[in-house]
This record gives sequence, structure tokens and C-alpha cells, in this order.
Amino acid sequence: MKKFLIVLMMLLAAVSVFARGSSESASSSEAVDMSVVTKHPGGEMVLTAQEIGYPNAEIELTWQPNPSQSLTSTVPGVVEDLTAKLTAWIEAHPNVKISVLGTTSNINDSMTRLRLQAAQGNAPDLAAVDSFMMPLYLDYAKDISDVATEMGLDYNDYFQYIKDQVMVGDELRALWYTTDARVLYYRKDVIDTPPTTVDELIEAGKKAEEQGMTGFIYVGGRGEGSVNNLWGLYWCQGGVLTNEDGTMAIDEEPNKTYLINLYEFVKRTIDEGVSPTSVINYARDANMLGDAAAGNVAMFLANTSNVNQMRALIGDQFDELWGIAPTPVMEEGQTSTCSAGGWTNMVFSNDDLHRRLAADLAISLYSSDEAAKTYTQAEGVLPCQQHQFEEFEFIANDPYFAYIAQILETASTRPAVEIYNVISTEAQVALGNVITGTQTPAEAVDSIIANVNQQM
Repeated sequence: MKKFLIVLMMLLAAVSVFARGSSESASSSEAVDMSVVTKHPGGEMVLTAQEIGYPNAEIELTWQPNPSQSLTSTVPGVVEDLTAKLTAWIEAHPNVKISVLGTTSNINDSMTRLRLQAAQGNAPDLAAVDSFMMPLYLDYAKDISDVATEMGLDYNDYFQYIKDQVMVGDELRALWYTTDARVLYYRKDVIDTPPTTVDELIEAGKKAEEQGMTGFIYVGGRGEGSVNNLWGLYWCQGGVLTNEDGTMAIDEEPNKTYLINLYEFVKRTIDEGVSPTSVINYARDANMLGDAAAGNVAMFLANTSNVNQMRALIGDQFDELWGIAPTPVMEEGQTSTCSAGGWTNMVFSNDDLHRRLAADLAISLYSSDEAAKTYTQAEGVLPCQQHQFEEFEFIANDPYFAYIAQILETASTRPAVEIYNVISTEAQVALGNVITGTQTPAEAVDSIIANVNQQM
């Protein structure tokens, strides 16, 4: 890992000037002849998870989507929504075929490799980039403000925290198309009042255990989702992960103590019988849902997108049995916060025709009002433009999503700096060690600090 990061940094430094120049040249190039895309190549349309369009099409567009937000999604509504949109898009652009590039479900690994590709100038035409890492790609991404304007996308209506990150001067370098929060899911028939502190959560979990249920589960395996779901318990104490200059902050007090406190809570869930050590087998939220849907779990901590996924699993029973609440705090009086994230689309095309097509595809699938309304409802995520919260009925008429919108008001975001990826990876390892009892919370935090220092 250390050698890979060193190579990555050298490559990024070597091509940063080139990347800026290529971004400027793409956005300032002369108008291209778009009529070529409507030429019909004949044959039968193909629509699979790997290839979309007419095989004999003359123009090939490469697309690397987030797997869970593509045709490989496990959510039927997402697949149906994207299938209809992709079919319509190809019918409007028959001379364009889309090659879909697969990627790993490990977000850190896939994002690191994508950035290396972008630095080398061979990134896909269109790629999904996790929102918290998106600022690291801005030097490589192309300006797509012209296409957005032509297609009626009012990117000035993005929520301010989004607009601040996707814009480089007057240039739109990313399309932020979903956002989310982390919440505590709890069984309303088992827990009368959702816990607001970790002490209350432990107590509620013990009562559930007495009824033969697992009290509380969470993502404990290797993957960004594990620590991302838990960062709110660190931030609510006032902890920060990195300094303003991009250096590690967890080795400084009181941040170090705050992080130990977080791992102490994790240890308590295991030691006091509220959570099983098998949580280490959950690499992401989706791995927990089967157990929660089976009716044997009283509480779990997860992304808000799981509202619709749970509904897909158990239907109306979800609304009857499950409630959501803000992430508990470590001590009474602290303000609950959580990680707000989501996904963005970025265009890396090296010629203007592909740049325009890639932007058009992203807006048509996810970002226009029409596309966002159906897609966000299908996945159960929140839209990113202010007027959409007022106009999308599924938010206004759904108590869960109306409540989630309030939770976003105190949400936080992960730092978009190089060192965060290393901190996150080491924090994931430490989490597993605490769950299995290999390390104490203090030892785990010391290991994180030592390993980050060694790699950076």
C-alpha cells in the first residue's frame, strides 16, 4: 500500500499541469458536429451490464458507474429506472455505444485506481466518484457547464455545500447526483423511544437481548462504509480527522481521546452482549439487511438509502415496524451529527465530442429534474438541488425522507485530502481488531497513528 501511494503521488504531481491544461482546452474547443451521433448503424440494440447500444456504432463511450447505482444494482427499481433511460438515450444517440467498466465494491481501492487513471490521462469518459473524494479529481475533470446549461440543469440551485465543491471558478466540474445521511434504524415494537446517547443504546440493546433479539448491528468489516457510518460518534465530541493543511489530526489531543472513546463504545457493544462479533463479516450496509429483515435485530446503524432497500425486502412491514432516528451521541448535551455523502459524476474525456456525450449521459440518467425524480425515488436517496426537495412528492409525502432532510442540517463531511484515505484504511483495520479483541481501543488508535505516519 505504501509503495502504491508513493507511485500515485509522483504520477499525480507529474501530470497536474497537463491535467489543468487539458481541462481548459476541452471547454474552450470549437463546436463539434453532433449530427454524427444520430446516424443509425443498423442491427439490434444490446443492453447488458457490460455493453449498451448498437454493436456497430462508430462512437464508443466508456462509463464507470458506481456498481450499486448501475445495472448491477441489487435494487430492482434502480435497474428498471436506468434500463428505461439508457434505452431512450441510445435511441436518441444510436451511433454511440457505451462500454461499462466494472469496479470493486471497495470504495477506497476503486477511487484510488480511478485517480491514478485520471492522472495518467486514461480515465473513462464518464465515471462515478464518491462525493467526499471528488475535490481530489477537480484538476483532471472537464468543465461541463455548457452542456448543463443547454440541458436546462440549474447547477446554481445546488445546496451551497455542494456548489462550493463542484465549481472551479465559473466551471462546473462535477455533477453531484445523490446525497444521504447515516441514521439509527430501530424496531418501534421493541423500542418505545429511540436512544439518543450510546449509554441509552447499550441499555436498549440489552432489553432487546432479553427478548431473544440481537440488540444492535453495524458494519464492522473492511470497507469505507464501516468507519463512515461511525464517524458521527467521533465528530459529535468535537473531533477532527485532519488539520487545515491536510495533515493528520487524530494524533493530537483531544482528538486522540475522542477516537479512543469511539472504539471504547464499539468494544462495549461486544463485551456487553449487545452486538455479535459477526458484525466483522458485514463489509457494507447491504450485508446487514437480510438479518434486519428477518426480524431478529432491534437496531442497526446505516445509510438512509436503506429505507427503500428494506421496503423492497419486507414491503409494508418496514413502515409498520421500523423507525429512524439521529445517530446517538457519546454524552448527553452533544449535537448529533453524521457523515453526509453521496455520489458525483465526472467527465474525463480527451475530446469534445466525448465530453459532451458523457455529460449528456450523466444528466439524462441522474441529474435533470426528470431523471433525479425517478432515480432518487428508486434508490431511496436524497436529491441535491433545493427546488427538488419541494417538488418531489415522494419526499414531501414520505415521513422518513422529510425527517432525513432535517438530519442533513447538522451533518458533516469527510475531509477531501490525501491522508484521509490512509486514515480510513487503518481505522477499518483497527475496528476489526477491537471487535475481535485483538487490540484494546487505546492500542488500536496507537496503531492507526503509527501506520499512517509510516505510510505518509
